[in-house]
Amino acid sequence: MIRFKEYMVFVTLVARPETGGTNLTLGERYLAVGINNDTYRVVDNELMAFVYPRDCFSPSDLTPPAGWTLTSHPDGSYQSYDPATGGKKVIMDMFDGDSEATEEYLTRIRKLLAESV
Repeated sequence: MIRFKEYMVFVTLVARPETGGTNLTLGERYLAVGINNDTYRVVDNELMAFVYPRDCFSPSDLTPPAGWTLTSHPDGSYQSYDPATGGKKVIMDMFDGDSEATEEYLTRIRKLLAESV
């Protein structure tokens, strides 16, 4: 898997989310692996990728980078995922308890984070 740093998206936590976010630290930079109209899916301190409101992060107005998967819906909403993570399917399978998807996701995230240094 060839990756270039310019395809990676990092955001900084500037406000605590109303719910969740216990594994996030104010002022820290996080890898975003998903973007939709009003949320980012960010990799937290435990390497899990949860969805949080964009307005908790800076910048809050990112658009998906070229090369990310993009699904547009008739209502104008969209979802976009970094394919280097395995995309939406791997992330959703992980949250459904699929141990193989979890291992694939964690391997990919660790590799991406190592490349970002």
